[in-house]
Amino acid sequence: MNVHRSDIATAGSLVGLIPAAGHATRLGNESGSKELLAVWRPAGTRRREVLPAIRCLLSSFEAAAVKRTLLVIRNGKEDIPASLGTITKAGMRLEYVGVEDTPAPPFTLDAAVPRISEETVVMGFPDILFEPLGAVRQVLARLRRAEADVVLGLFPHPRVRRADVVQLKADGSVREVERAGKAGAAAWTWALAAWRPRFTRFLHGYVAGLDSMDMDGRSLGVGDVVTAAIAKGLTVRGEVVSDVPFLDIGTPEALAEAYRRLEES
Repeated sequence: MNVHRSDIATAGSLVGLIPAAGHATRLGNESGSKELLAVWRPAGTRRREVLPAIRCLLSSFEAAAVKRTLLVIRNGKEDIPASLGTITKAGMRLEYVGVEDTPAPPFTLDAAVPRISEETVVMGFPDILFEPLGAVRQVLARLRRAEADVVLGLFPHPRVRRADVVQLKADGSVREVERAGKAGAAAWTWALAAWRPRFTRFLHGYVAGLDSMDMDGRSLGVGDVVTAAIAKGLTVRGEVVSDVPFLDIGTPEALAEAYRRLEES
């Protein structure tokens, strides 16, 4: 194993991290931030209230006893802090990192590095609906008991939509993350990640080595950084957290499906 023992010993504090700097260009004329679209109702609840999409991830963070979460938002998305405030009903503190336009999600995450450099990080995407809410707790539990730098929370690949394909070895470690790859008969994708400070340092160095003005029109994904980290000797493991595919509401078709599910629930 290549995990630094110092990371295991010192990464005692925990912080949630949410990149929310996108433009939602695939949704066309939706007004306001897509993260705030009212499309989520917790599974099995008797409450009829429909909550913003981001509440799914925030609720999973709360269920995992995350006490502090950073949201990296683009200037112009002030509706997010206006809606969420600085503390959730469960007492989780919300902090905001403002950025200008970023070329890709890894750059968005890197903006938070000065405030997370020595902490254990759990990260998710605010426009993805998933179950169960214990998924974040499960990913963190695997990170704590495994000698790994990163643990990815795995979901069945939706197949009908594009998503990263996580290639696993027989021992459960990750060989690579294939960007929007073709799903096989038993393919996994990911939507959650937890990592130790060593990966935070790798992310920062990796982004620093890129030219944000010359990316050849390629949209760099967080999975690309994970694959690069594996190539440099970091240990990444996968943890299956659900037997149900997640729903990314970033396309009109998926958003329509989210509304349909609400009507049927």
